[in-house]
Amino acid sequence: MPSLCISHSGDSSRSFAIFVTRPISAGLMAVSVLLLERHNLEIEADAQLSQIARRSVSQLSHQFETSGLLLRAVQSAYLIADDITEDGFHSIEQTLRPTRAVPGMVAMAFARRQGGGADRKPRYIYERVVPKAGNESLLGFDVSRQGDGLVALERARDTDRPILSAPVPLRQATSDPRDVLGVVVRLPVYSSGPLPVDVPERRRRELGVLGLSMRVRPLLLSTLSLEAMQRFRVRVFDVTGSGRALLYDSGVAALPGARRFGGTVDFGGRRWALVLQPRGRAYDAGLLWMIGIGGSSMSLLLASLLWSVATTRRRAVQLGRRDLRQRVGRGGPRWLFQTA
Repeated sequence: MPSLCISHSGDSSRSFAIFVTRPISAGLMAVSVLLLERHNLEIEADAQLSQIARRSVSQLSHQFETSGLLLRAVQSAYLIADDITEDGFHSIEQTLRPTRAVPGMVAMAFARRQGGGADRKPRYIYERVVPKAGNESLLGFDVSRQGDGLVALERARDTDRPILSAPVPLRQATSDPRDVLGVVVRLPVYSSGPLPVDVPERRRRELGVLGLSMRVRPLLLSTLSLEAMQRFRVRVFDVTGSGRALLYDSGVAALPGARRFGGTVDFGGRRWALVLQPRGRAYDAGLLWMIGIGGSSMSLLLASLLWSVATTRRRAVQLGRRDLRQRVGRGGPRWLFQTA
């Protein structure tokens, strides 16, 4: 005869455990997904910062190349006619508008070679300068006494390539003491005629040297993007040879332990290094963690709610069974508690 039975508590306990642990497992999975997403965001942020850094290096290199091209244009004018007057030099400056192409430019000048031969060293005296206002102190100045001196001028003459001077305090006055440091790009000038093709001809036809001076800090501030300045602590070093001279430091606080970005720029015989350190995280870590913590908290609250519901149900079943036993004890049907 079939009998009615009540399930054992073990099955219900196992169901209860599975029922309650599911939200906890879901919460742990959410945390795992959160950590993976954080890792992906860090990779994406590093890629963005690397792109900004590469662009900054490229922009500085382009600025130097532009200064060399401007001087090359003036050199071409001397190859056509090497007796350019002061008005003619000014007209060239008005045509080229070098201050637009090189925002950090202070002056563009021509120094004529004088003397030399035998045991005497030649002199290179500035006789043309634009703009003239503020640069009067250059007129009559011997370029060979500045920076790398005669060696750099002779190297430029023999190679017919732009030469970048070492950073030096410029002669021109400035109202901001941070702008005293400057550099000069130089290019040789030859007498009129075809462009000389070898060293002997270049030495024979040397007329003088062109110079384009730039202040370091304004040069960098006009070259680097606003995004780079906002997201990085920017430092620039002259690392030519074995030296390492600091040229510029934006001075803002950088994120401790963060990866450094940047690169080097080689131009005119010198090497500059850009070091870019992130000022903060490139993604909103706070929002990411708030979402993760909120999701985990909701999972825990749901688990607690299910625990409470399941516990209440189990207690209700236990109370019902105890009540039935009490009734059986008073003469109720015993077959209710027979197991299959």
